[in-house]
Amino acid sequence: MPIDKGPYLSGFRLILDDFLTMTAYIEPRDENLQAFSHRLYEIFLRACTEFESVCKDALVDRGAMKPRADMDINDYRGLESDLHLELVEVGWQIWRPEPAYVKPFSGWSHVTPPLPWYRDYNLVKHNRNSDFPLASLRNVRLAVSGLFATLASLDLLPTNLPGHREFHDENAGTVEAHYVPYPQLSLRRPR
Repeated sequence: MPIDKGPYLSGFRLILDDFLTMTAYIEPRDENLQAFSHRLYEIFLRACTEFESVCKDALVDRGAMKPRADMDINDYRGLESDLHLELVEVGWQIWRPEPAYVKPFSGWSHVTPPLPWYRDYNLVKHNRNSDFPLASLRNVRLAVSGLFATLASLDLLPTNLPGHREFHDENAGTVEAHYVPYPQLSLRRPR
């Protein structure tokens, strides 16, 4: 059964809107990547739980026999062979003084822990008092980027709307997609 994209589109839109609202209080600059707050914590938890949910749906859609409740990050890592997320860069057009590109899945097929931002999510979720600084702008940006890249790679984001744009950089051998409902973000991957 194909993945129902509706809940993921509305969930992602809310997460991104909340992130953008938060930038009224924390300037989206590299100098602020260590900033942490209750609002960042909230966005971090929501982005990571959406990531978990879509990964479980994708694995079930691909025929996984393991019960959803038993799936974890090591199972999600199995999506790499189909989605090639390690190569994806997410562009944050709102970053200052110029857009920033992050690779939320860098090394996830072979490093331990597979995704440091996901490990930090679990640490802060279970030990907020001691690990609260892990709810940082850096981790939230990576988690939202990871969710965006996963949704786009699973074709759960709209590409058939007027204004959806793709740019091909022949010199770099990349394609960069701009999704109309999300002008603040773009997805760049090797061709």
